[in-house]
Amino acid sequence: MKFERFFISSGEADAQLEIVAAKPQHDGPYPTIIFNHGSTGRGHNKSLFSRTICPAVVANYFVERGWMILFPQRRGRGKSGGSYGEGLALDGSGYSCNVEIAIAGFERAVEDMDAVCAICADGPMWIRANLSSAESRAAASWP
Repeated sequence: MKFERFFISSGEADAQLEIVAAKPQHDGPYPTIIFNHGSTGRGHNKSLFSRTICPAVVANYFVERGWMILFPQRRGRGKSGGSYGEGLALDGSGYSCNVEIAIAGFERAVEDMDAVCAICADGPMWIRANLSSAESRAAASWP
């Protein structure tokens, strides 16, 4: 299995989102999974923010069953541009329990996932060409 890496625009100027993809060797279209990475523990270890999350065991599981899988990295994660700002306390102590900060972080993550879903309709040609027709219709009608 081979990973492919590409970048798309986010909602933030000068902040591209990294996406790592894996797909079966045979011609598509393929059903597609968008695998959204999780948190970085308690948010204390900033070196974890720069790790690109694309677990080979997960990719292999789905690719062997005929699925294409996309591993987007939200802003400030992996090789994506921008700063990581999903619910971190202002003092840098880790994730905040403050509702306003947590909701703002969640909304930021949703913005990034909206950008990822949009590429299914009008992004790189090999992504569009490899989506099943049902996924293409769903992506085209994405709000």
